[in-house]
Amino acid sequence: MTSKTNRQQTQGAPEQHSAGPATDEVKSRPRTPAVLLVAMAVGVVAGVLIPSDGIRSVAKRWLVSGSQSVTDDTASDPNAEDDAHGGTFEVSIAAQKTYGLVVGKASPGSFTQHIDVPAFIRERPTVSNLQASSRMQGIVRRIFVQVGQSVRDGDPLVELELTGDELASAQSVLLDSVQQLQILDDEIARLEVAAEEGGIVLRSLIQKQYEQRRMKSLIEAKRQELLIRGLSVDDVSGIIKDKQLVRTIIIHVPTGIRPTNAGAATDLQSDADRRVQLVSKQTTPATGEWVYSIEAMNVSPGTVVNTGDAVCDLAYHETLLVEGQAYERDLPLLTRLINERRVVTVQLGDSDTPELIHDLQILFMDNHVDNETQTYRFYIEVPNTVLTENVLPSGPRFRTWQFKPGQRGLVRLPQKEWSDRLVLPAEAVSEDGVDHVIFQQVAVHDHFHGDVPPHSEFKRIVVKVDYKDQHNVVVDAEGQLKSRHYIATNNADMLTRAMNDGEGGGGHGHAHHGHEH
Repeated sequence: MTSKTNRQQTQGAPEQHSAGPATDEVKSRPRTPAVLLVAMAVGVVAGVLIPSDGIRSVAKRWLVSGSQSVTDDTASDPNAEDDAHGGTFEVSIAAQKTYGLVVGKASPGSFTQHIDVPAFIRERPTVSNLQASSRMQGIVRRIFVQVGQSVRDGDPLVELELTGDELASAQSVLLDSVQQLQILDDEIARLEVAAEEGGIVLRSLIQKQYEQRRMKSLIEAKRQELLIRGLSVDDVSGIIKDKQLVRTIIIHVPTGIRPTNAGAATDLQSDADRRVQLVSKQTTPATGEWVYSIEAMNVSPGTVVNTGDAVCDLAYHETLLVEGQAYERDLPLLTRLINERRVVTVQLGDSDTPELIHDLQILFMDNHVDNETQTYRFYIEVPNTVLTENVLPSGPRFRTWQFKPGQRGLVRLPQKEWSDRLVLPAEAVSEDGVDHVIFQQVAVHDHFHGDVPPHSEFKRIVVKVDYKDQHNVVVDAEGQLKSRHYIATNNADMLTRAMNDGEGGGGHGHAHHGHEH
């Protein structure tokens, strides 16, 4: 009984022992209101000085630190930065296909900033526009070409029946001289037999030989005169050989007037050599490229043509000029480009699908200002190409050239260059508040995860924009991207809206997926 009583007293000892602290609590009770007041003051100050999202951020870090052991297994993965997917949002594969989202690798490169000045295609003076003229008077009997037809050097254009008195007179003199020479030749042959005995016969032979030399000189002079008047070597030879006057001639495409042919003659050639070449080409069959086009026919069968009249207009469009129109502020840049022989780019055609011609040089710049537009004109030679060619069964050939006089475009003058930058399409960069952002694709889930459809995860990256125009943006990602990373190259505005909707609760952010990876 005693022992039981003792045991009961022993078990109740902690209760009795706890009376001591209770007594202390009673003694310290007067200090409790002060502690509560201090805690409340700290809370009020923290609530005023620390924003609510900051408090949530601290709380979130506490929560993440509590679950850090779950994601530590990504530390050994070389793509751990991408796999962590911090701050990402999701876009369904269906939406990407609907909006035509394009994703490509982030590849740093170089970019050149250009100044665009207006320009248009024009014909080259004294080169692009040519005329085939008649060097004799006559009546048109036949026409061998059509408007729009392509022709070559020496191709026949018009057949002309000669009616000029001067040409007919020159031919008659030549024919009469040839006949007189034939009589002299026969007389000299007869006198040479009798002249062996000397006397009067010898003196007559010498006189006839002198007349023979004079007649040959006259024939040669008339021969050269007819060549100058426009008859060909074959025509003149026919007068001498066949004893027939030329009644019709054919006007051909002028030869030796193409720019490439003009540069072929060297300074060492004499004027006589060039004249011989020009005369010989008059009888050479048509060869070469089909670079001429019939722009207009100025005659028709029965038309009376006088000396010097143009029978047709020819166009040479194998090379054309681009005339740029720069302003005074562009003069230093133009001067530098010409002095340094820098190449420029010409843009022609529709702005959506322009035709770009690269690696062209500026030939020269005008030394006066256009009074109406107050612009400075400069010129660039541009090679032309054939777009279509139609050959009829009867032989005529029709060509359509790619570039045409009057066509408008731009000349892109290089001004500034950047290197080691991301050069992206304009649609790849979006404005999010005061930031310029691009979007990195960090993961692709191409199958359903529970009730979540296939989607891609994108990460917002703030970049520095060095240059921006209608088509391109030059950005500096400041080391946030590597060549193995993929970024969205268009529809950045759409991705910005998707990101903001996800942060506002309307989308499916990555903070809580609701599914496993």
